[in-house]
Amino acid sequence: MIANAQTITVVDEFDEAIENAMVKIYNKEAHEFSIFFTDEFGIVTLPKLNIIDSVLVSHVSYRQISWGLDQLKKQRFRIMLESNNHFLSTSFVRHNPDFEGQKNQTNRQIKISSKNVQFLNPQTSADLVGLSNQIFIQKSQMGGGSPMFRGFAANNVLIVVDGVRMNNAIFRDGNLQNIINLDPNFVQSTEVLFGPGSVLYGSDAMGGVMVFETKNPRLDSISHYNGNVMLRTQSANKENSWHVDMGYGKTNFAGITSISIYNFGELKMGANGPKEYTRPIYTEYTGLNDTIIKNEDPNVQLFTGYSQFNFNQKFRYKFNKRNDLIVHFGHTTSSDVPRYDRLTQQSKGLPKYGDWHYGPQKWTQLNARHTLLFDKKKLADRMVATLAFQNFGESRVERAFQSKIIYENVEKVRVYSANIDFDKKKGKTDLIYGIESVSNFVQSFGSISSIDSGYMSANVSRYPNSSTLQTMAGYASAKTKLSSKMMASAGIRYSYINLYAPFTDTFYSFPFSEIRLKKSAFSGSLGVRFLANASTYVFANIASGFKAPNIDDMGKIFDNQPNRVTIPNPNLKPEYSYNYEMGLFTNLGGKVQWMINGYYTLVDNLIVRDDFSLNGVDSLLFNGSMLRTQSLVNSSRGFIHGIETQIQWSINSFFELKSNFNYISGKTSDNMSIRHVTPNFGNTSLNYKKNKIMISAYANYNTELAFEKLAPTEQGKAYLYARDANGNPYAPAWCTLNLKTSFKINKSLKANIGLENIMNKRYRPYSSGITAPGRNLVLSVYSVF
Repeated sequence: MIANAQTITVVDEFDEAIENAMVKIYNKEAHEFSIFFTDEFGIVTLPKLNIIDSVLVSHVSYRQISWGLDQLKKQRFRIMLESNNHFLSTSFVRHNPDFEGQKNQTNRQIKISSKNVQFLNPQTSADLVGLSNQIFIQKSQMGGGSPMFRGFAANNVLIVVDGVRMNNAIFRDGNLQNIINLDPNFVQSTEVLFGPGSVLYGSDAMGGVMVFETKNPRLDSISHYNGNVMLRTQSANKENSWHVDMGYGKTNFAGITSISIYNFGELKMGANGPKEYTRPIYTEYTGLNDTIIKNEDPNVQLFTGYSQFNFNQKFRYKFNKRNDLIVHFGHTTSSDVPRYDRLTQQSKGLPKYGDWHYGPQKWTQLNARHTLLFDKKKLADRMVATLAFQNFGESRVERAFQSKIIYENVEKVRVYSANIDFDKKKGKTDLIYGIESVSNFVQSFGSISSIDSGYMSANVSRYPNSSTLQTMAGYASAKTKLSSKMMASAGIRYSYINLYAPFTDTFYSFPFSEIRLKKSAFSGSLGVRFLANASTYVFANIASGFKAPNIDDMGKIFDNQPNRVTIPNPNLKPEYSYNYEMGLFTNLGGKVQWMINGYYTLVDNLIVRDDFSLNGVDSLLFNGSMLRTQSLVNSSRGFIHGIETQIQWSINSFFELKSNFNYISGKTSDNMSIRHVTPNFGNTSLNYKKNKIMISAYANYNTELAFEKLAPTEQGKAYLYARDANGNPYAPAWCTLNLKTSFKINKSLKANIGLENIMNKRYRPYSSGITAPGRNLVLSVYSVF
């Protein structure tokens, strides 16, 4: 057996796999070293163990270890590394991250590991990115989650899954929930790039990029089966969810199948907080009309429950040492999702809506990623080609209180994309370059029907039907070591955008029959990193980003807020961001690590929603009501600045104290607050790790956002907020205390117990339409087989 190939597994103190650990073996016959790297499951295959004298294993985030062959056999080829507590260590490139960590980057980046996700146990993928405590999550309903960071959100931040952009032509400027289509239990790693990411990713990457890599099938020299099972329940919304994934692999072929079912009931808020957040009444249609009913428990947010189903199938085939193909099919669908914030709106003292819900939200994806390692390596060491198809489906259904008329909009978007990316390392320089093509095809339909008779007829659609949006781009980015202490990076991208939106005069007669937009844009970045000494470094970066108007921006017809309807603006222009950033990291005596970075972002041609008229007409009859018209327009400029800081103190081998805080402020050139600039927020935690137990006691907190600091559009949404002493809407400060524990019962079974919002605080995150959970007991069990 010793003469044959043998797999080695590298794990951390909690038996979690360590990816990209370097395994260096000494060949006692050839008197030379060979280097291997573990895969995403912490596994590496070593040939001919009988000629191996010793094995050295190292990783940037862990203390290295060296074992002889006898000790390796004694531990059954399983190596455990101890963490060195570098909480900022991360890696980030477009595909297959392989850089050493934050100290080798010139801009702000973070990584959320799969083991942290499993410990903190997020309910959705929106909650997953919120685990970083660097990203603010807004929710209009429980089946939602809109990441907001550095003053940007919605279609100004980009979501990338397995190298494919999720953002499509109808991602809106308002808060959106598409990120929850992604199954958090099928995500292997999550990385976040802060600031403009347009050089690598193009339009929409104004505020940053969230990069998700899902689980990949595992190849092995010995055929194997493996899998995971997760069961979870929560008291605040009576969750009943489960996940299972099963894998099979051998030398050149592997597959993995994943199924998740999530069921959420009505969400209960906390008991201590603003009364404005409670749900004292609700409506129910009796077959004749809508009846107002008193809520027996005003803290229960009726009509918030929903369910979701996720299926993923991946196959991997390795033709030879240089050719590796991964094919992924995924499908997500939900039940109807009630729009809770709309259901709580009132008009003249009565509920405004009898019904308002999203229909099933669907996302189907099919992509193939081919990795080719070149032999002669003249133009590149590696090529990654990705072809992808995505199909999005969503709908909106609304009915006014005491009305029998139902208005429905249905949207379908097909997206075809192709990326070819190259990596080249020459001397001290790493170069990546590539081309991209993305095509969106939008179908949009409107209908009107009667709740009694079922009669249906066509109505105005949300978007112009048969709209298209195409982009083509080329980019190049390089990073080089100028000296032992100095590193520099630079990148550039050229993008071309072609938008077409046809309009008919069936329902509304606009002074144009179509909207066409043909624009090109350059994006660039330049950064440096300087190592002052072995424990301190500074980094600085200048980068530009852009946001080309999409079909939602230019062609939407929708009642976005009380007594307002948004209409198309054919003259909307792209907006651009210019970001300046500088940061410092230092390790004080090996026990305390501190990071601080500041940024300043200038946004040109800032897109905001404002009152708008066409041909002197400023009102429109929409779904039976005469509403004031608004549109997205280009304001002159926006200015956003902020400071982010983190500190970690390793008290001893068992305890550590972490804290971070995010300060942010933003105004337009006419001194108006910017909508997606959040309150200041932070997190402090005391963590304990020993043997098979992990405990974290932590506090999450937000500062107040006074009425005067709310954006004008938010000031008009009083139903979302508490009231100050003057009766004006505002977002109060809040703080929650929480406790999470994890117990490893045996080699294959782990239990997590959490108690969130221990003080039962009633609070609502900024701009959210739903109140956060009250005291919440979370139980989950993970099993590996």
